[in-house]
Amino acid sequence: MKPIEGFAANKWLFDFFTAAGDAGKFAYNSVIAFGTAFDLGGPINKAAGAVALGLNLPETPEIFNLTARTLSIIIPPIGIGLAVNYDKFKNEDLFTTEERVLGSTSLLLGICGISEGAIPFLLKNPILIIANVAGAIVGSVVAVYLGAIQSLPLPAIWGWGLADGVFPYLTGIISGAVTVAVLTIVLMKKTRKTVKN
Repeated sequence: MKPIEGFAANKWLFDFFTAAGDAGKFAYNSVIAFGTAFDLGGPINKAAGAVALGLNLPETPEIFNLTARTLSIIIPPIGIGLAVNYDKFKNEDLFTTEERVLGSTSLLLGICGISEGAIPFLLKNPILIIANVAGAIVGSVVAVYLGAIQSLPLPAIWGWGLADGVFPYLTGIISGAVTVAVLTIVLMKKTRKTVKN
């Protein structure tokens, strides 16, 4: 008896993504990554978490696990923290003094498995949601493609080493966070240019 029996939506998702094979695996992880990174602890994030936990099955760990979920919690705050620290180094004034402090906090919170450090940046500039979602999807797909499997709900640094395939998992974190950082910098430059004009 599968743990999802009795939950029609989860059973439908299970059957749909299983039937799709490898394409289903990447599609599933992309959907979970999108939902998790979209509002950082909000209702869409919670819905994605409920689906991920409900489908975290020992029978099919290669498809249904918590890799995308755990990565997408930490990739946005780490990525924004990297962008802010890059701005400090290059001194391009993309962020205010207050935001530079918040960026360092966001980086540390991300390492500790807390996504909310990135929220002040999204409230001020909602377009950065694009960077967060893109980075989460990139990091999750890279990790899954390389064979990372995280079956434990531990996004913080003390859970990284418990993933099957530690180096693929870390590669996913790095690739996703760098994607967020690069896109954040690009979007901030465009925003600043628009404001000046």
